[in-house]
Amino acid sequence: MTTITLKDVAERANVSIATVDRVLHERAGVSARARQRVKEAIHDLGFGQLPVRLTRAARGKLRFLFLMPGLETEFVRNLYDGLKKARTIVPDVEIQIEVQRVSLADGKGIIAALEHVGPDRFNGVGVFAVDAPGVRQAIDETVDRGVPVVTLVSDVPLSRRAHFVGIDNVAAGRTAGRLMGKFLRGVSGSIGLVTGNQHMRDHVERHMGFRQIIGMDYRGLKMLPPVEGESMDARNRSIVIDLMRDHGDLAGIYSIGAGNGGIITAIEEMQPARRPVVILHELTRQTRKALAAGAVDAIIVQDTGHMTRSIVRLLSSLAFSEEHHDDQEKIRIEIFLAENDL
Repeated sequence: MTTITLKDVAERANVSIATVDRVLHERAGVSARARQRVKEAIHDLGFGQLPVRLTRAARGKLRFLFLMPGLETEFVRNLYDGLKKARTIVPDVEIQIEVQRVSLADGKGIIAALEHVGPDRFNGVGVFAVDAPGVRQAIDETVDRGVPVVTLVSDVPLSRRAHFVGIDNVAAGRTAGRLMGKFLRGVSGSIGLVTGNQHMRDHVERHMGFRQIIGMDYRGLKMLPPVEGESMDARNRSIVIDLMRDHGDLAGIYSIGAGNGGIITAIEEMQPARRPVVILHELTRQTRKALAAGAVDAIIVQDTGHMTRSIVRLLSSLAFSEEHHDDQEKIRIEIFLAENDL
């Protein structure tokens, strides 16, 4: 009797041996069509007995819309890349993803985009949201039309969205406050706060958490009013230059949003005699380089790959009325220092 090998299955299904292996071990990274071809090849060749979990019929196609920021930041690009990879995360389902870029300045872009979303076009919507007037109503009306909504990174908690995918931003702000206080133990001075947009709930919550810790435990540190830079490098650069010129006692800078390249550039240009402690969000090539060079003290991170996989799994579960696993979808806060960024 001839022994059937993985190579035989791969040739029969017109896929790679690695693809066959991923199907057999039910790993991601295989399209629903290729997965089905492998199953059929295994059946035709009589290659052993398939486990029950691999004998499910293909469950068809799902089409998801994602409303994402129009910003050209590395964090946003990482989310785009993650969504492309996450299309194959759900076995036996062909997932189509459409990404529409919207302005996050006032929520009008989100409202206009959601107005035309119906169950005839999409099985679910992921929204990088702003908590601006009208956005909650637009989400609720989309849900009323039979399309589930999941928010990503920044939430609209009073809406009828099904889930939020992102870190606990109040806890992230508290973490930043604790780090800042410990780095500046025994030091008095001002803390500059650079935020993106006060309609972004993640920014508001981080600011709130940061203020709680500094206000309660580090009375020698004075928080300056937050300045909005719209997460843009050029604006953040100008903000930080003004902070260093106007506040001789500037001891720290907390960047609540994106646009961190501008903050790093401003500090390099100004070359202050005493560099302020700098705490940022989101690990990018530029922030990682600054961390290694000692220009940044800590970076608070949320895993974009985990987030995009999670939102695709959640939307798929909603489309099929299936349960999901809360522990699997929880996005955890990570802290990167120069010493542990290996």
